[in-house]
Amino acid sequence: MNRSRIRQKNNPTLVIVILILVNVLVILSGCGSSETPEADGTTPSADDPVAILPAPAEGEPSAVANQNTWVFGGPSDEFPVYGAFLGGESALVVGKSEDGAWWVISVPVAANGQGWVIADQVTVSNADNVPVVPAPQMPPDVSLLNPGPDDPQVTTKDQVYILSGPGSEYPAYGIAESGVTGGVIGISEDGGYWVVRLDPEMVGAGYGWVDANYVTEKNTEDVPVIATPPTGETAPVPTPPADLPEDAATVTASNYLNVRTGPGTNYPVLGVVAPGTTGEAIGKSGDSLWFAVKIEPSASPTGQAWVSADWVIANNTGSLPVVEAPPAPPAPEIPTPEPGAPTVTATAPLNVRSGPGTEYPSYGVAAIGAVGEATGISEDGGWFVVKLPTTVVSDGQGWVSATYVIAENTSGLPVVEAPPLP
Repeated sequence: MNRSRIRQKNNPTLVIVILILVNVLVILSGCGSSETPEADGTTPSADDPVAILPAPAEGEPSAVANQNTWVFGGPSDEFPVYGAFLGGESALVVGKSEDGAWWVISVPVAANGQGWVIADQVTVSNADNVPVVPAPQMPPDVSLLNPGPDDPQVTTKDQVYILSGPGSEYPAYGIAESGVTGGVIGISEDGGYWVVRLDPEMVGAGYGWVDANYVTEKNTEDVPVIATPPTGETAPVPTPPADLPEDAATVTASNYLNVRTGPGTNYPVLGVVAPGTTGEAIGKSGDSLWFAVKIEPSASPTGQAWVSADWVIANNTGSLPVVEAPPAPPAPEIPTPEPGAPTVTATAPLNVRSGPGTEYPSYGVAAIGAVGEATGISEDGGWFVVKLPTTVVSDGQGWVSATYVIAENTSGLPVVEAPPLP
């Protein structure tokens, strides 16, 4: 509510009395309108989703909201929100910020199970011994592509995560700012997420998923349902040994995090690690935007992989050496499918291998958006066979992981036996 400020002038007494009466009426009308506090940037509106928060048991660290307030993804109102924390409700406190200005509460819907509330918005009990929680990095911005006036579209109501799938268990590309509009190409199977167009210069896939609770939609009645992509396999990042020196360099995932073969989104994904996973850092990229981490030799012959600095909490990484990036993987030639043929479309840089497993050699990496004709599927359904030129491989076929493709018209594909390992 915007209140205009009335300046007192050197006017006759009658005018002053009238002004006083007007102020009294304004105050009385405000008192009778609502118990919701005045909007000040931290107060949710009646239309905003409410965060589902576990109630603390008796004696556990707890926070009671003094008024309706937000639960943020980090200790700043620039982070996306996880929903409203309603006045009078309780939440379980699991930590605090280093400066004491924020409390960390349990939020199961968050990727890392944590949310942040402003300290002076809550009353806290039994929280003297909760740990200090390191602040996550501010997520990078992503750009939604502007739609035409009559195109399907959504507009963000607040900062919101743009994800690689319809759920918090998928790695995020970044955040869209409040009030931006993007074109819609589809909706999730459960209706909870919109699929929006993204700038392919920033996100190679060209699209991402946004929670329907945090946007308003327009002209979306006829958009298609988009199948839910599979979540990535767990990347084999070893836990740092217990005898690792205290000053050793480590990175801890603050969200679900892709682990790649090189320092860039054009490198294939080896797997995904969950929030809270800690790995030993052994280097950084020349631009300091990526960390090299130890990984099991079975996943990478060099024993190292790369993670984005935007999605980790770094510890003792200031003196890490710069590690030269491996060569960008070559792109294999994939023939254009015939109309109506079964196809698979890469949703990430995709190794095309000689067999259905990471232990098979790669013929190269197909770019995001590459489309190939599918001719078969592995016995376990985890890999597709795609056509390749016989100049690349004599039998004219390669194998791609089903985790990183969108499959169309593939329901009747024959099962193909895995070739022997070379």
